[in-house]
Amino acid sequence: MKWTSTLILLITFICSSTAQTRNEKFDNIILSYNGDSTLLIQKYEIDFKKEKIYYITPIMNYLDVKGEKYRTRVKMKKGDWNRIVLLVNKIYSLNLDKNKKEREPKVTYSLELSKGGKPIKEYYFYSEKVPTELKNMFEILRKNAR
Repeated sequence: MKWTSTLILLITFICSSTAQTRNEKFDNIILSYNGDSTLLIQKYEIDFKKEKIYYITPIMNYLDVKGEKYRTRVKMKKGDWNRIVLLVNKIYSLNLDKNKKEREPKVTYSLELSKGGKPIKEYYFYSEKVPTELKNMFEILRKNAR
């Protein structure tokens, strides 16, 4: 009786520890946005293995940057991190292959999925065809990057 109860307890512990939502299809996401009137592109990298978010500094003149790092870590609250993970899962479940290139190649949002440092897929979204999940994710990232 003790052995079976110990076995059941161990099985429930293992199932509860592995039941977290981990996406095995990609490790990193790089989001970029160039829709504002600014000339610079805003880029963010979301690392799911380390559960960290980085702001990628655009390539600029050394005198303009003055020692700023290429990647700066964005401090994120746990609730915002959980919302981003939910939005990423929703974006991944959408059928993004339907997004065709338009005649005017003005990309406002781009999404790059990578696994092990190698890009798997890249998606480009134009002004009218941007999913609301991607817009919401950028709002959360911008709010926390300040």
